[in-house]
Amino acid sequence: IGNEILGVLDMQSPQLDAFDCSDVATLETLAAQMATAIDNARLYSQSARRNRELTLLNRVIAASAAGQAIEPILEVVCRELACYFDVPQAAAALFDEARTRAVVVAEYRAEGRPSGLGEVIPVAGNPSIQYLLDHKAPLAVDEAQSDPRLAGVHELMRRRGTVSLLLAPLLVNGEVVGSLGLDAVGSRHFGAEEVNLVQRVIEQAGGALTRTRLEETRQLLSTTVEQSSDSVFITDTQGAILYVNPAFERVTGYRSEEVIGRNPRLLKSGKQDEAFYRSLWQIIGTGQVWQGRLVNRKRVGSLYTEDLTITPVRTQEGSIISYVATGRDVTRELELEEQFHQAQKMEALGRLAGGVAHDFGNVLTVINISARLMEKQLRPEDPLWKHLERIQDAGQRAVSLSRQLLSFSRKEITRPQILDLTEVLGDMLKMLQRILGDDIELTTVLPEDLWPVEMDPSQVDQILVNLAVNAQDAMPQGGHLTIETANVVLDEAYAAHRLDVQPGEYVVLSVSDSGIGMNDAVKAHLFEPFFTTKEPGKGTGLGLSTVFGIVKQHGGHIWVYS
Repeated sequence: IGNEILGVLDMQSPQLDAFDCSDVATLETLAAQMATAIDNARLYSQSARRNRELTLLNRVIAASAAGQAIEPILEVVCRELACYFDVPQAAAALFDEARTRAVVVAEYRAEGRPSGLGEVIPVAGNPSIQYLLDHKAPLAVDEAQSDPRLAGVHELMRRRGTVSLLLAPLLVNGEVVGSLGLDAVGSRHFGAEEVNLVQRVIEQAGGALTRTRLEETRQLLSTTVEQSSDSVFITDTQGAILYVNPAFERVTGYRSEEVIGRNPRLLKSGKQDEAFYRSLWQIIGTGQVWQGRLVNRKRVGSLYTEDLTITPVRTQEGSIISYVATGRDVTRELELEEQFHQAQKMEALGRLAGGVAHDFGNVLTVINISARLMEKQLRPEDPLWKHLERIQDAGQRAVSLSRQLLSFSRKEITRPQILDLTEVLGDMLKMLQRILGDDIELTTVLPEDLWPVEMDPSQVDQILVNLAVNAQDAMPQGGHLTIETANVVLDEAYAAHRLDVQPGEYVVLSVSDSGIGMNDAVKAHLFEPFFTTKEPGKGTGLGLSTVFGIVKQHGGHIWVYS
């Protein structure tokens, strides 16, 4: 990527001069695609981490902006940091006016943890407090019960069961006015990135201790959000938009003044049904964080896909006062993924074409040339003439089949039609029985009231033939093959346990056999191109991957049970 080398893709052959320029070009193309995929994965991971950090910061922002007293704000900070770092306790302490001691005024503690509210922490003889005063920076201590920097609070650490501690200063106008500690009951090392994140959060919370600092902090956070590449918007509990950042304006095309006071439903695309939004509101209405991907509509009418996180913000009493949403436009990323997968498919088909040329090319050439030579030697009245015509016809059909395989993966060749699947399958039964042979009993359950589907009829044939042949291979001694169709409505409960499945009306095609079945290891790779359990030379491994591609291309889903 650019000038950065991510790795090496190596292709070897035991033969001399095995590769030509086209092989090099193919390898370079594949390497470039893999590098792009790796880079996209890195960007996605970084963005996910930024999203979590922004969610944390947004919670603190919303709590500070609500105009609460000092203690509730610090309580929110303690809770959010403890949950983010998965520690059972966090506490904030403020110095008295003489700065001789600090008193714990806010905390978060897991169930069963002892309370530290009201605990008095001496300043004199406490190296950790002196460190905060001198350096105005966080202090991470791996062994809190024995580290000399915590000499003044060793007994407190033992009483609280604290093993490791991250202590951060609370600053107001550059002065240390208190501290906030994260208590880990197991041995833990707080890394530099974690320390930096805590410092950023504490800076926001510290600003809420005074109105001046609150305004300064709000301005700082506003600048951070304003310059964020992720869209941010805040709504009240009824869904009315209170704020949007410039990234929101860039992504959606709506100006701030056009959306303030309106409901986010103005972005609805129709791609998610009302049940989707009811579920979303039910989750955030109970105080949970909602995360998901949805398709929205821009002001100009075009669609975009967004990864969205909606975080409820609570008061000290637990009441939800607002919702903070952070979103990342992943439309381009998905397009790149689609392009990459399409390139993979084309590469696979290129290999298939090469295999066809290698395995059948010479045979077809000999057959067709020999047929043309025989044509010159024979006359139409010759008894062998009709056999010659059959040979020529079969040769041309084989050439045509090869051409179809080469162009199969191109989406533009798909010609979907409104079909009665029962009728289409009924027309294929005789051909399927010939393919299966007499050792396999074919049973069908095809209801007449089946809902219509939109598919390319030729690809329906491909699906059924591939599945039937696969089932035949699993029944070398014969058996039973059942083909069924049915109308089905997938509800939200079912869709919640299936990736990428949307609730709605579907037509199900099931093909079941009485064969030997397959183990979990085989099922894990079943739909991968070129994966096969057959002996070398006895299968390309493209049958089920072709079925998978067709089903997905038509907006369907496929599962295997064994």
